[in-house]
Amino acid sequence: NWASQLIARGFGLGRIIDEATWSGAERHMRIGVAEDPSQLVHHYELGKLLVQARDQKEEGMEILRFVAEMEPRHEVDAHYSMRARRAIRRFGGG
Repeated sequence: NWASQLIARGFGLGRIIDEATWSGAERHMRIGVAEDPSQLVHHYELGKLLVQARDQKEEGMEILRFVAEMEPRHEVDAHYSMRARRAIRRFGGG
C-alpha cells in the first residue's frame, strides 16, 4: 500500500520499491535458477510465480513437475518437492 511504500522510501529503499514488479521477480528467480540449479527452492518459486502471477501456466507447471519428480538430496528438497506436488494438484496439473 502507499503508506508502506512511503515509509520504505524514507529508509532509502526507493530503488527496491521501483523494481518490485512481477517481471522483476521473474527475472531474479531465473537468475537464481541459473546460478544454482541444484536448489529446488528456486525452481519451485519460479514455477509457482509463472502459474499464479505471470499467466505462463504451461511453463510453470513443467517446472513444478520437475521439482516434484526430483530425488530429494536433503530435507529442504523433500519439503519443496512435496509443496510442488500440492501446487500441481491445486493448479490442476495432475
